[in-house]
Amino acid sequence: MNKEEFLVELKIQLKKYGITNSDQYISYYSEFLEDLIEDGYSEKEAIKKIGEPNKIILSILSDEDVQIPRAKSKIKSALLLMGIPIWGPIIAAGYIILLALVFAVMICSIAFSFSGIWLLLGSLIVLFKTGILNFLFQLGTALIFGGMGIIFWQLFLFSFQKAYGLVKIMFHNFTESEV
Repeated sequence: MNKEEFLVELKIQLKKYGITNSDQYISYYSEFLEDLIEDGYSEKEAIKKIGEPNKIILSILSDEDVQIPRAKSKIKSALLLMGIPIWGPIIAAGYIILLALVFAVMICSIAFSFSGIWLLLGSLIVLFKTGILNFLFQLGTALIFGGMGIIFWQLFLFSFQKAYGLVKIMFHNFTESEV
């Protein structure tokens, strides 16, 4: 194998692995071969000293500066588009369920809060109409419902933040996948 055949084989291997900056590597190894020949090596000895193109490809692929393009799979994109009637409604149902859960937690927090306020106002009426024991019972119930309203409100805020973050991540990943 002479210098020209070596460089052609190296270029073929670089193209095979999709290395975009292959011209830099070809010029580097061409100059390296010329330097070895100037130092007194024959072409075959210089090529033998450098190594086979496969070994060079392995060293290039392990290099940090190599630029390997991302493969775009047309089959994957086609299957993804053909699967929209199947996975589209499933994803839509997932989003609807997620939003329904967040909405249900919000409704529970509002219901518990209003119930607590209503029972608190009602306990004042009970104090004057029936007595202290019924007042204390209704006041305790009002405080429990008010506390449940606060807990559910915090749960609503937490679930809303998590749902928003999940939707944001999923849409970000969907737009990044280059469909």
